[in-house]
Amino acid sequence: MQCFNCGTENPQEATFCKKCGRKLDGTALCSACGKYTPADGEFCIHCGSNRNAPVWLMPARFESSVPAAGGAEAAPAATAAMRVCAPAAAAQPAPIAQRQIKAKVKTDAAAAGGKANGIIGKIALILSAVGALISLIFVFLIGNSYSMGVGGVSGGSPMGYSIFHYFGDAYKSVFDTQSVLGNAALMGAVIGTVCSVVAIGGTAAAFAFTAVRAVKIFKGNADGGLLAPAATTYAAYVGGSALVLVCMAQRAELAGVSTAMVANGGTVAGIVLGGIVILAACVLSAISQGIGGNVKLFAVNAGSKCLYAVFAFAAIGLAGGCAAAVSVPDMDAGYTYGIATFLAQVAALGSDAETVAAYNGCLAVEFIFAAVLIVLCAAAALAFGRVAALPGSGSDKRTGMFMLISGVAAVATGVIMIAASSIYVGRAGSTFAVGAGIPVGVIICGLAMIAATVGGNIAAKKISPSVQAQAVN
Repeated sequence: MQCFNCGTENPQEATFCKKCGRKLDGTALCSACGKYTPADGEFCIHCGSNRNAPVWLMPARFESSVPAAGGAEAAPAATAAMRVCAPAAAAQPAPIAQRQIKAKVKTDAAAAGGKANGIIGKIALILSAVGALISLIFVFLIGNSYSMGVGGVSGGSPMGYSIFHYFGDAYKSVFDTQSVLGNAALMGAVIGTVCSVVAIGGTAAAFAFTAVRAVKIFKGNADGGLLAPAATTYAAYVGGSALVLVCMAQRAELAGVSTAMVANGGTVAGIVLGGIVILAACVLSAISQGIGGNVKLFAVNAGSKCLYAVFAFAAIGLAGGCAAAVSVPDMDAGYTYGIATFLAQVAALGSDAETVAAYNGCLAVEFIFAAVLIVLCAAAALAFGRVAALPGSGSDKRTGMFMLISGVAAVATGVIMIAASSIYVGRAGSTFAVGAGIPVGVIICGLAMIAATVGGNIAAKKISPSVQAQAVN
């Protein structure tokens, strides 16, 4: 059932609008006689009172229609009492008619504002659906391409891999699994397949939920909006991109020459287009909802959630390009490896007992790394949906839990990167050092996510009592 005032779709059994609180049958309570009258009417159909007149005029304008409780002799007394209660019209700075016109203009303006908000909300609804659809389409285009830069000039190459590489081609190039190097290729392919399945499955599941919600909204049977599941779909796509790319990642910098496997055009286009559409939906949805309360409290909640979202995407982006990082100080060189390339690099050191032990340790660490990164991406996606839909509201227990879990997972991801790099450096030789730039960045982002979550909740709780005290006063 659609609200006549703001245009919001409500459940069929609803009596009042869930958005603006107006009665859905188009009536409003007359403040003079207490009966329900059409809300779009200027005068009450029962007592004839002007519903748009200032409140201070109400006692004076109804003095002739007040029923005499004690018969004919009681009427003059009631009238006199009402004259005493009513303020003197002559003391007012403007004529009664002029004040009534101003009140009517304000009422019409408020109605127009409600209609505009309804239109803005519908545009946000459409953009949410488009953002979710973009995420679903581009998840199948995730991949990387080869890039080389010399002296600040970079160039690309068609060579690279797509997300479907781990559903067939990755296993064609697997060496003899009896050797350490062959086992590394196989394990790298297995982890890549798991990450690819999670990327596609997570994005598709989130989109399916978005589609179901869209159908319910179209039929008028849904209480929630579409932005939350759509934002979750986009965040699942971004996290899925990081999961797939970190398996293929590789970067080397030596003597001013850098080579890298970077995200291909399809991946970048999906992240940018989806991000623009979802961001626009978030802004329009926030405008449509309005502040609806204390400005300071709204700013604290929105600010903390925006900070969380920024650092969450930064942590996912950094983790999507690195599983281990090392440097060679003597040669002024640095290397960054993804999961598959890192395992192959460790296996290439040799086949002696110490190398095999180091490789097995790295393999266990990389499985843990992939699992923790999946937790980070999943928790951040679930939290981002709520954060995007209700930026100015306080975080419920579930949202706060997802925000904290993702922050802790981000810190753990950075720590695992350093651990994997340390194992490799310990085996490769003393000339190598742990390249802690990206891992430390991920840890900092994780700590910032936790700080934004905890700090926002603490600040909101400090403001909430003062807001309630102001309401009571």
